[in-house]
Amino acid sequence: MALEVPDLYRALIAQYLAWPEADEGAYRSVAVSLNEYIRLTGDDTWAAHKHIERLLSSGSGEAMDALGQHWSKVKDQHATSIEAAATGSATTMAAIADRVEAAKLTVVSIAAELAVATGAGTASGPLTFGASQAVVAAAVTESRTRAQMAVDDCLQDTYQQLVRLQKDPSVAALEGIAADLAAGVGGAAGGVAGGVGGGAGAGRGWGAPSGTGRAIAGGVHVDHAEHRLAAGKLREVATAVLGTTAGALSQAAGHHATAAASGSLGAALAPQGNAVLDGLSKVNSAFGDHLNGSLPDAVLLISTSQRATDDDNKQRMSQLDH
Repeated sequence: MALEVPDLYRALIAQYLAWPEADEGAYRSVAVSLNEYIRLTGDDTWAAHKHIERLLSSGSGEAMDALGQHWSKVKDQHATSIEAAATGSATTMAAIADRVEAAKLTVVSIAAELAVATGAGTASGPLTFGASQAVVAAAVTESRTRAQMAVDDCLQDTYQQLVRLQKDPSVAALEGIAADLAAGVGGAAGGVAGGVGGGAGAGRGWGAPSGTGRAIAGGVHVDHAEHRLAAGKLREVATAVLGTTAGALSQAAGHHATAAASGSLGAALAPQGNAVLDGLSKVNSAFGDHLNGSLPDAVLLISTSQRATDDDNKQRMSQLDH
């Protein structure tokens, strides 16, 4: 029992009454760790955005347009949904903790009433009753029914909270987000494709998204140094995502394991809670891998493709001179 319960009530509960067997403190710790994950993943997304923003303001072309569109999807759709799923999970875990604590307080209150009705006491050590055997039997039966109902209601309520969480659109989307991130920048699994993989192109210019860097009026321009810098910086962010940020999720999973092992109620809720935490862990890994692999690879591919195009053009021009 995490609550401070008087010895007399504790004895009555242990001998006669049902108890919500789950550590509400562990669920609160899960919520704290998830809130830390939300903060960290928000920082990671913002850091990556600033690096992409600077890169986009340094050049222009169809490939840069495609890169910007891809990043907008990652930042505005995927990252937003991930944070919403984590926020909903943290809120649910805190609500479960409150519900378990409320059920425990109800059972303690029932035990207090039982003590009065039966004249219970532990002055000499063992539990004794001042009332007649018939009165004690009737009071115990009535109290046991009420306590069991309180525990059953707690299980039903907390289970339904987790079911609603799993059906939440942001949580339900986690698997698809992880798959989309793993598919690369252009949708080709494990790599880059589409407009990003096709060189800088000859399309329209890319304006500075927020005044950072320099705007390009039109045509194609690639600052190769900026592409190398952005790729390196994105991989640094990935290190944080797969390290410190993932660590917050690991802490949440550890606290949830403590809750699951704390009693029958915690064990009954564990599969649903594990499913949500596993989904967050997988999507976080996919986000980190994206920032460490296909996204910086696409950034560098724009540079190398345009450099190859420039070299080809130079070669053709030199041939015209002969």
